[in-house]
Amino acid sequence: MAKTDPPATAAPGRGWDEFAVLYDDYNTRLYRVALLLCHGSGAMAEDAVAETFIRLYRVWSKDDHGIENFFAYARRALVNHVMGQFRSETVAGNYRRTQRGDDRGDRPIEDRVVDASTTFETLRQLPPRQRTAVVLRYYEDLSYDQIATAMEVSVGTAKSQVSLGLSRMRQLMGTATS
Repeated sequence: MAKTDPPATAAPGRGWDEFAVLYDDYNTRLYRVALLLCHGSGAMAEDAVAETFIRLYRVWSKDDHGIENFFAYARRALVNHVMGQFRSETVAGNYRRTQRGDDRGDRPIEDRVVDASTTFETLRQLPPRQRTAVVLRYYEDLSYDQIATAMEVSVGTAKSQVSLGLSRMRQLMGTATS
């Protein structure tokens, strides 16, 4: 099946070509967000984005294109999907966070260079809700109102999740201020 061929279940004339353009425009950006939300697992991120686009197409083909901001809608769908996966895995007992000890606390500040990989590894250690809030705030540059909408929580909860996530990241990176 060619990239622009509609799925076998698509009704003719339901906007497949328009949806394919949206896929091309937003696939990479959603993958980057998913990668951060999925502990850096490329396979999990790809699966999450694919599942999100499948669900989005179902809405797209029935909704008569009433989605005003497609990327915001897609990002929210992605966050909901990933959070749902983590909830399912937690309940099933399959999700295990690994705890790694390190010696950063004993090293001088000059030796503690914070680069993208260190930040990424620290981000991976956050609980899913905190990680989601931090990614949406600092990677996607969303306001607290937008984070609350994307996560389907109150603005206060969005603020607290960002704050708790940043505090935990500082603690893990050994840069907590006194």
